[in-house]
Parts: sequence; structure tokens; C-alpha cells
Amino acid sequence: MHCHYLVVRETYMDDEHARTAYGIAAVIEYDGCVSVMQSISDIYPELAPVRDLVKCCNALDLELIHLEEIVEDFFGERV
Repeated sequence: MHCHYLVVRETYMDDEHARTAYGIAAVIEYDGCVSVMQSISDIYPELAPVRDLVKCCNALDLELIHLEEIVEDFFGERV
């Protein structure tokens, strides 16, 4: 199954503050619909590094089974 990877922007709010974080989603298109196969939320507070990771995943045609390991290796922490 061929996945395409996308950057996901999320806003987290509490009573006084809001913060933005970026994650990654693996999606497939089938029968005219897009399905999210897996997503990893809140992996980094800046867009550029997550966008770079997504570009690499798509360029390398990364298999979905490797997504968590790649994110962990790229950012150096457990997801």
C-alpha cells in the first residue's frame, strides 16, 4: 500500500494559552476518498523540520511500518 505523507498543524489550548505544534500523517487515496492510515501528533513546535521530514518520507516512498522509527530517529526522541 502506497502512502503519502503530510504535515499536520495542531493548536493546543488551555485556559490562558495556545500553542501550535506540527505532526505527520500518512494517508492513502482510495475510491475517491482520502484515509488517514496513521498520524503522529505534536512532534515538533516548528514547521520547517517536520516539512523536511515529510519531503524525505515522500521522496523515499517510506513504508508505513517504518514511520514511528523514522520520526524517532529524525527528532531523537520517543514518539
